[in-house]
Amino acid sequence: MTRNKSDKPADGNESDSELFRDAISGVRPLKKNDKITPVSMAHKNIPVNKHTIQEDFCYGLSDFAGELNTSTADEILAHRGNGIHQRLFKKLKNGQIPIEARLDLHGLNVDTARTVLSQFIADCTGSQYRCVIIVHGKGSRGGLPVLKSMLNHWLKQIPDILAFCSAQPQNGGTGAVYVLLKKTNATE
Repeated sequence: MTRNKSDKPADGNESDSELFRDAISGVRPLKKNDKITPVSMAHKNIPVNKHTIQEDFCYGLSDFAGELNTSTADEILAHRGNGIHQRLFKKLKNGQIPIEARLDLHGLNVDTARTVLSQFIADCTGSQYRCVIIVHGKGSRGGLPVLKSMLNHWLKQIPDILAFCSAQPQNGGTGAVYVLLKKTNATE
């Protein structure tokens, strides 16, 4: 049953079950042969920019496993590049800079995450975004959070990233990072 907004009770209050039924009115169960297209980037619609990031900053896990500093699930990540004032970094750490885009890397393998991250940063810098959030989760392989460790390594190598740090609890805590981006010339 599909209802119009005008079908609300006179007092404007609908029960949770009515709201839920309305929200899922067009939903059908998946069938075994249904094709599912994964959504890899959950952020604002950002137009693709001609500006690209060199992908040589990102290596697969096996390329430097011996030199990778692995993070723990609850470890707080923080990196402040040269020239970033302590007050600005503190605002970033406290979640006081508006988040303009979001990327969720949950469920992606290392190679896919690297590619998606590269495109996301290029799109965000091209759109002149200042602060974004990247959700890496706390999932792990062998007790160590692989994507978190890789992200910690990759972000330090991208010239367009000025600083990053673990998010506040309401934004994902140690399962996400705030990223402060360099502003680029709009005419690139």
